[in-house]
Amino acid sequence: MTKSELMDVINSELAAIEESKSRIKKHAAKLNEINPLSLGQELVVNGYSHSGKTIVVDKVFVSDRQGKDVTVTANMPVNFTATGYVKRVDGTLGSFTGVHNVSIEESKS
Repeated sequence: MTKSELMDVINSELAAIEESKSRIKKHAAKLNEINPLSLGQELVVNGYSHSGKTIVVDKVFVSDRQGKDVTVTANMPVNFTATGYVKRVDGTLGSFTGVHNVSIEESKS
């Protein structure tokens, strides 16, 4: 194969990958529609930081193993995720963000 032919094959494969990622992102957005977590909920943090404290949810999404939004990364979805500010003892919201995850496999949806 010539250099030009090889470049054509590579470009074709890259286009197929991008098309696949686009479809994955659309399916992840549909999966988020059945997310059992919702905005405004008060949840106990079970993520890596501020564990055991309460958050008020301000964002919900489907996340991958690294905790990133699947509609952005197009990676394998593993969790329904909610993030929000940690509540202080007096009930006001602090400046720290906490995370609550629910495994997609274990969810009741």
